[in-house]
Amino acid sequence: MIKAALISPYWDILGGGEKYLLDIGYFLHQNGYEVEIFWPDKQIKTRLLQRFGQKYDFFSVNSRWQQLSSWQKTLNSCHYEAIFYHSDGSYFWSLAKNNYQLFQVPDINLIPHHNWWQTFKFSQWTPIFNSEFTKRIFLKHAQVKKHHLLYPTIDSESNNYHRKDKIILSVGRFFGHLHSKKQEVLIKAFISGLQKYPELAQYQLILAGSFKSADQNYLNYLKKISQNYSQIKILTNLTHRQIQALYQKASIYWHAAGYQVNERQSPELVEHFGIAIVEAMNHYCVPVVYQAGGPKETVSENQSGFFFTQPKTLLAQTLKLIKKPELCQQMALNAHKQAVEKFGTKAFNNSLQKIIQ
Repeated sequence: MIKAALISPYWDILGGGEKYLLDIGYFLHQNGYEVEIFWPDKQIKTRLLQRFGQKYDFFSVNSRWQQLSSWQKTLNSCHYEAIFYHSDGSYFWSLAKNNYQLFQVPDINLIPHHNWWQTFKFSQWTPIFNSEFTKRIFLKHAQVKKHHLLYPTIDSESNNYHRKDKIILSVGRFFGHLHSKKQEVLIKAFISGLQKYPELAQYQLILAGSFKSADQNYLNYLKKISQNYSQIKILTNLTHRQIQALYQKASIYWHAAGYQVNERQSPELVEHFGIAIVEAMNHYCVPVVYQAGGPKETVSENQSGFFFTQPKTLLAQTLKLIKKPELCQQMALNAHKQAVEKFGTKAFNNSLQKIIQ
């Protein structure tokens, strides 16, 4: 059986980037590949399946890879037809038939500039970009012979539109550094809205996401600023089924990653793609999201969602949806249609098939 490897130093993040890799692996598995992921602890499989679902129970864990020297990794790589690598900026010389480097972050530090050996190794990896935004930033700073665009895909295409609860949802990892999801902006905006708009008091703000122990201080801060408001709920490390249930219930989706960041100066700090936004759209949840980075490719203004640049605009657009339920329903239908057509399984599989053929 032909073999493929999925390599990432970030498997334990359990975020959208990891799901992106697993979706690539699932497609390969469906097409006859034996798929391995490389990670020192085999328990990572249990955590990945709990977070993303049993659909992904197709791979084995190679726990020896990190222990290999550079030349041993090179020799070992010859056993694989294809390697998909989410690099942290380091590269190895691969003997696999096809080598793909996944760029999910528009960070130019991932491009070797001053080390000829790293640059030489980098040259054999074909870039795959997760968004036009990431691709545009990258290609300003590097010349490559060949590259591909592969949008992440939604988890599964949702069923027909159904009645929604009065829930505003935001899903994303809780951390206060790098491309933070800026949940504190959402909490403060919601509290401000409660004081000004009686209609908002009927709604809950639910923030859901994973977090690591290193981010405990940020999580504590979010809990502190929201502790006096019963309408605000912070839910951590939920299972795949629990996350899906929230998407199905919520009527409005908020996302603030990139808030107050200069997109041109620090593109790595805004949202790179935003698969959680697309998942919400797939479940007929209308997005109101910060206007920067990848979301400008996934949301169509005034059709499938709204953009904001300031908290007052976030509230104004949200109130528009609350006061006009027929508008909210129509935009929810538009959001679902856009998510399925552009980011559904069929579109993803067709794009990936063209890459590996």
